[in-house]
Formats: sequence, structure tokens, C-alpha cells
Amino acid sequence: MDNRKRLVPKPHIIKAMRARNWTLEGAIEELIDNSIGHGRAANVAVYIDNAEGIGVHDDGIGVNNINSIFWYGDASAYEDLAQIGQYGVGAKHAAIWLGDVTLVQTVRDGRFHHMKVDWREVERSGQWPFEYQGAGRAAKANERGTQVVINKLTRYYHLATSEKMARNFGQVFAPALRRGVSLCIYHKLAKGEDHVLNVEPFTPQDLTDEIKITGDLKTDAGVLKWSGRAGLSASLVERFNAVHVAFQHRVIEATRDAFAGRSAPTLYVEVQLDETTPWKHQLSEHKDKVVRYRDELMNAIHEAIKPLLDKSEQQAQTLALKAMTAPIESALNKALKGAGLLHCDPNEEPEEGGLHGDDPEPRPKKGKRLITPFPEGEPAKEVKHPTGVHFDFRDDEQLEGRAYAWQISGRALTVLLAKSIFKPVINWPPKARDKHVAHIIVGFLVHAIEMEYWDNEKSLRGVITKKLNDRLGDWAGTPAKIAPYLYRELIEGARLPE
Repeated sequence: MDNRKRLVPKPHIIKAMRARNWTLEGAIEELIDNSIGHGRAANVAVYIDNAEGIGVHDDGIGVNNINSIFWYGDASAYEDLAQIGQYGVGAKHAAIWLGDVTLVQTVRDGRFHHMKVDWREVERSGQWPFEYQGAGRAAKANERGTQVVINKLTRYYHLATSEKMARNFGQVFAPALRRGVSLCIYHKLAKGEDHVLNVEPFTPQDLTDEIKITGDLKTDAGVLKWSGRAGLSASLVERFNAVHVAFQHRVIEATRDAFAGRSAPTLYVEVQLDETTPWKHQLSEHKDKVVRYRDELMNAIHEAIKPLLDKSEQQAQTLALKAMTAPIESALNKALKGAGLLHCDPNEEPEEGGLHGDDPEPRPKKGKRLITPFPEGEPAKEVKHPTGVHFDFRDDEQLEGRAYAWQISGRALTVLLAKSIFKPVINWPPKARDKHVAHIIVGFLVHAIEMEYWDNEKSLRGVITKKLNDRLGDWAGTPAKIAPYLYRELIEGARLPE
């Protein structure tokens, strides 16, 4: 007869759990996982109150054995491919990290059960809690699902933390949210007011070139299938520029490994691992990435998105070129319109930024933001009636071998620049690069204005005011013609680096 005692965790492990480099978001994510995955909930609510505690409530099927919430290492779902859990550590670890006391109330098969554990007392006594053996009571008509409440919080949480969490949950739980699951966060402020945050699934607002992608890997674990979509978004913010790998109801990681080191800042990819094949057992301990057959998966995704990688790199190059000329363009327009030399639409978006002295970076006006995409990827407001001078880029074939060209439309003069001339300087130090680029494009601009003055003065007068047109006429009578005089005036008037 074997009289040896089975080893159980020592209570000191609680300190190790709380020392983990985690976040409120990561901890609550584990509890929501249980609600949607194990509990099959359609509605999940997160409550954050620094005085009363944190609660995660759902309307799911309830917990089959309430001890599993407290039994560290319970892995009842290990063999079940339909459940993401496999090591029995996530929710327990999260609850202990969040606070000293965990209360669970659940309704399963018409019976109401509840259990409460004080982890601080476990530490003091050195004894783990007794298992729950009650039969529960008959559930009331309005009782359903599961509530996990953590009291005596170990940290204080601000509203900004909840707002960031809501945005991130929109990405993490996008698969479940798109299937109709409702997720809401209530943060009780110090004055007692509830701040309500509805979590919406993230998707780029301006996704183009969308393609469906799919594949399977033949491995020792069997055939592992995956599918998804990919597309390009010019307004994509950096944290969403990745391959978002999802398993079941949640995204488990966002990675650029499948980009194979290539710069593709406008590329957005979603991949769903097929839950009917044994992907579950290829995931990491905390279910936050694929660890086995990872290289094979990333290589397969890379091959599927290769056409978009090429196109995104071209877009990235164009965006970098436009970012390089934007402050110069802004400074020119600001100076010329301010001097009354260009026509402008009073309803047009105001010019922002510009170059000032030795500072080559755009400066927003106080109290205003640069016109860039909003945090969640909404496009910047489009100017309906652009005026003034503008710069755009074209491939050599489009310019038929020319270094530059120009066109006039209404009150706007656009100089078209050859990409090949400017690509080599994209990564130069800003001070050297911006001075170099400013002088080249101003040179092109003044020659375009001079040519239009001689060949199509009527069209040019639609862009420039009589004041500038008269000045051009004065310069036209000199041996040096127009361009050298206008060049100096633009450089000095816009305060571009000389």
C-alpha cells in the first residue's frame, strides 16, 4: 500500500502569480475567455469599481464544477478541441493577480452554486481551500450564467485603462464579436457615475484589395487547417499592421513574422485556425501564440499574402515620399496664401504645419492636431476644393521619362515628381534630406509656373492672384526671366532651409 502524500502547490505560489508582469487587460481577458469559450455566453459584462472590486458577468451555460475555477491546474478541457483552455491556469491566475478575494456564482442545469476564497488567508494559513461539495439550490427565474467577482483589489485602475482595454478587446475578441457576442465594460468613477464602453470588433475602415486566403499543413499531429482574409489600408495604425492569428472566439497573437522582414505598413491580415483540427495543442502555455509548426504556418501565410506584400511596400514608399514633401508643401502654401499671392477657398481645410527655420519637422498650431488618421483607422477629412500648390509622385513610365510634370485643375497647381529621383533620399537624416528635397521641388515648381506664364497665362491666373501675376510680368522683362527671382522669393517667404 502506497502511503505517500501527493504533492500540492505551496501557498507561496500566490506571490509568484502576483509578481507576473501582467496587465488588467490581460487578466480580464482570461475571465472573458472562460465566459465565451467554456460558458458559451452571448453577453458578457465587465464591471470595474476600485472600491467594490472587479466583476465579469455572463449569460452562459454556467460552470459544470465550481471547483474548477479554484483548482489550480484543472485541465478538464485538455482533450476537447472545442475549448481553448488546456492547462487550467488562466482564470485562476488572473483572479489571484487581480485581488485577495474571489467569489464565483454560477447557474448550471437549474441549480445555483457559489464559492468564495480569500487568497490572503490561504497565504497566512498555508492551507488551500476545501473543495465545494454542495448540491446548490434551485435557481431563481432571473438567475443564469456565471459571475466572477474579485474584491480587495491589489491595484487601482483609472478610466483611461478601461478605455484602452475596450479598444484592445475589439481586436482580441473580434471573432466572437462578429458572431454576435456582446461585450460591455462599466467603469464606476469616483463620483459614482458609470462610464459605459461598448466593445466593437475592429476592422479597417478603408480596406481595399481584399483577398481570401486558406491553407493546410500536414504534420505529425494531423492536418492543421487555417483560413482568413488580407487587404490593404492606407489609414492602418501601427498596432493593427500585422497578421492577426485567431483560434475559436479570440485572436491569440498579432505578428509580423509572416512578412518575412519586409516593410508593409498598410497590410492587414486575419487568420482563423480551424478548431476542428488539433491546433489547440500547438499553442503556447498561455494560449497567446502558435509554438509548434509555427514556421510552417508563417511560411504558408507569407506565400498567400505575397502579392499584397509587394503592393504594400509600394504604398509604403509612396506614403514615405508624401510625408517627406508634405511639410514643404504646407509651408509654401501657408506663406503664399498669407502674402495674398494664391487664390484660396475660404471653406477649405486650413493649412497645418510647415517648415520653420532650422526645424524641418511640421509644427501643429496650438490646440489643433495634424490632419492624420484617427486612432482606430478612420480616414482624415478630405479637402473638397483644394487650392494652391501641391506635389504628387508618379512612376517613370507615367511621366514618360521626364523628371517632373505639372497640371492645373481649378485653383490648384500640382507638380508631378518622378519617384525614382526621390526614393534614394527617404532614409537620409531629416535636416539634410528636407533641405535637399525642398530645393529640388521648389526648382521644379518655379519652372512650371514660368512655363505656364508664357504658354497658358489664363489658366495660371486661376491659381495665382493678380498681385503675383503682376510680379511675374515685371520679372519677365529681365534677362534672367522669372524662375530665379521666384525661386528666391519662395525659399525666403516659406522660410525653407537655404
